Amino acid sequence: SCFRSADRIFKRGQDTVSVIQAYPELVRLFPAEEDRAVKSIIGAMLSRDSDDAWVGFNALYRWLPGAEHRHFAPVPQRLIEITLLATEARREPGLLHALNLTRHLVDRGLLSDSDKDRLANTLGLLLIETSYSAAHGSKATDITSLTLVRATAVRLARSLLASGVCHPDVKTWLSEAPTDPMPEVRFAIETPFE
Repeated sequence: SCFRSADRIFKRGQDTVSVIQAYPELVRLFPAEEDRAVKSIIGAMLSRDSDDAWVGFNALYRWLPGAEHRHFAPVPQRLIEITLLATEARREPGLLHALNLTRHLVDRGLLSDSDKDRLANTLGLLLIETSYSAAHGSKATDITSLTLVRATAVRLARSLLASGVCHPDVKTWLSEAPTDPMPEVRFAIETPFE
């Protein structure tokens, strides 16, 4: 009967994607269901729907403190890898959430030096792609999400530097942030984004 309960929750997650945020807790209760839960979380993370992508990354966000306090199983490596891949690919609509989650992964010491180097290189690409001059010519770019991505990139750069990453693109983000024309970027370090 316990497995029928898990099945009902997974069925509900197919109909109502927001339920996926509870899957870390579901895995705590039903450890044998981790693979199915992780697949569903990844599906949401990689969704082309903005709300679904947020749900997937929020599930990982909820998993992190639970694992840290040993209430949940360790964060599955597949979720970490998908987060890194979504960040590297600068994949919308989940880019902002992926950037934010990579910062949390860095801060918790869950990434290898190689992973952190991948992120530093991605920050170099984001410097170019999120420049205001590049956005000005693109009608597809929403200025609000652009500035939030830039602010989150600054926070990630700070976390990478604090973790020992010495990379020119990390330093560029941090040196340019105080003079950015948008206050959310200028004050990104002082105003954390969860």
